[in-house]
Amino acid sequence: MGRLIEITPEKCFDTFSPQKNLFMDGYRLKTKVSDEYIPKSLSAYGKKFILQDPMDDDLDYSGNIEQAKCRYFDSEGNHFYFMAARIIPEEMNKGFLSIGRKPVTIRLLSRKEMNDNPYATVLLCQDENISYFLRKQLKEDGHGESSNFVVSGYWEHADAQKYIDFSPLVGHNVVIVPPITENGLKSVPEWIKQCQRGGASTVRVYKGMLLLNEMPMASEESPTWLRTLASHVIPLYGADTTVLKNIVDESISSKEYDEWLHDCGLKQQRLSVVEEKNKQSLISFEKLCDIEVTEDVFEYKLDAMISPSNATLIWGPSNVGKTFAVLEFVKSLTTGEDCFGFKNSFIRNVYYLDGESDLSRLHRVCQQICHMDKQFSNLQKHFVYGKPQEHMTLDKISDDEIDCIIKGIKENKCQVVVLDNILSLAPQTAKGNTTKFQKFIQSLKNNNISTIIIHHSTKGGESPKGPVELEALMQNVFRLERGEDLPELRSVEAVRTALGEAGPTMKMTLTKCKVFPGFEKKFGVYHLPEGGGWKLVAGESFSEITTIDDTSSVAEMTAEALEFSTAEGNSSKLSSDEEKVYNLLKKLGKPVKRAELEKDCGFKADKLRLLLKSLIEKKFVTKTGQGKSTHYQAS
Repeated sequence: MGRLIEITPEKCFDTFSPQKNLFMDGYRLKTKVSDEYIPKSLSAYGKKFILQDPMDDDLDYSGNIEQAKCRYFDSEGNHFYFMAARIIPEEMNKGFLSIGRKPVTIRLLSRKEMNDNPYATVLLCQDENISYFLRKQLKEDGHGESSNFVVSGYWEHADAQKYIDFSPLVGHNVVIVPPITENGLKSVPEWIKQCQRGGASTVRVYKGMLLLNEMPMASEESPTWLRTLASHVIPLYGADTTVLKNIVDESISSKEYDEWLHDCGLKQQRLSVVEEKNKQSLISFEKLCDIEVTEDVFEYKLDAMISPSNATLIWGPSNVGKTFAVLEFVKSLTTGEDCFGFKNSFIRNVYYLDGESDLSRLHRVCQQICHMDKQFSNLQKHFVYGKPQEHMTLDKISDDEIDCIIKGIKENKCQVVVLDNILSLAPQTAKGNTTKFQKFIQSLKNNNISTIIIHHSTKGGESPKGPVELEALMQNVFRLERGEDLPELRSVEAVRTALGEAGPTMKMTLTKCKVFPGFEKKFGVYHLPEGGGWKLVAGESFSEITTIDDTSSVAEMTAEALEFSTAEGNSSKLSSDEEKVYNLLKKLGKPVKRAELEKDCGFKADKLRLLLKSLIEKKFVTKTGQGKSTHYQAS
């Protein structure tokens, strides 16, 4: 019977990683069920179990219940649960919740609330029961004075940290509420890192006990960490949502929490300064250069890139298509769609401060890049347009005027501000005086608002106009170049075709990226045809990459990669030492370790490392593996 109606035991109880759930994308229910398939009561062992109301639900960004945890209780308090997911058969539009027919995906709860309240502080509760209780309290409160807080959490899963998408936390101040277990307390530093990577503005930790039931017994024989926590207890039953403010007020910084772990014996004691120096002195410079440095594996998304802590600069010459490119980012932010290959997870409101164009021109551009009606309507819904007051510039702005602008941004619930462009909005900044403009950008950051800035290049097109400090203020920098200004591009057939068609063709290079340094200097050539979206015609594509663990080679060249960037026939680009290493790798004709090359080419480890790095950047050599398993091969 279970097989006939596609119910399996694991789908009734477990949460699954997004990776596993991908196999269910084409799932279609074979049986017909017309109503919510969630029994209100069940009988087992001669007892009647009643469905707890409300269920612990997981809403999508439209407010529909996408998943639910259904708890059943008998009269004596015995209980069990089932996991339910929304099924959408071919003959139905909305679908229905069903137990056992589809896996439930592990992820952060209250995503919609985070998106709807961009300035709220998020309490990330690692105890599932406490998370449910506090979220239930908020619902019953109707948010009211509690609208400054969102309670999140996740349904229990052994490897939750590996699979959860933390990007809904972008721009939020986060307070982690750990579970009252030794392993749970030890794992908090890694959760802090994940929240930061997700784009959280700040991350703090609540160091105390939140109790739903009886207080854990703590005696003189109890470990230090339990005795410390037991000295500060907040009972939740009978408490209202004012407890949320108390939790936030009593939270501590990640540094303070790290020190607390040491003091409680939950983390290995730190070395003294003298011991640390002695330990470091044992490592020679040569060996230090030999250490392989790699990034942790995590998803590369626009969510973390466009965040309050990371200001973004997009610059290029006149008529390169800066507005078209920026509005593609805006479309992504307001629709949740991917952008130039970068993945995007959720929708944000965008405030567009325009100092040069007019609304009618932006409207025409939006119509061109939004080749589907749904995209255009969603952009309109989440897009706010504004022009500065007459004679007001961002480099002469007063504190009261800054407060006024930020107030308007918040009233429209906008999380991202686009400044188009520096020459018109802050002309003194372009001439060298960045102090006031820097203060304005910092004010946006302090209010959890992300910033995208458009700027012009110098006449030669080699750098942004103004002082070098301007680029230094940014965490992400995109350089745009006109396709027709790059004669080497014409050697690529797809580029020649694009240049012969209507619509802008540009080379986009990510010259600076603090969040994803492995993407720096990577580029793509894009064309925007009439009646369609941006298309990659040459260069490197990030669209098929979700995780990267090697910073030296972020993406492979596409099938239509630029001919001028390949190794064949371009050995003149290499120094004599680089040629020696490259020719040796060609001769070997197989992947080899650096130690093997060192023996044959005669270069010391530190110099060989630098030569290989240069050859990788010039696309003459590819690198595979990590650490001791790293191999090099001629391209």
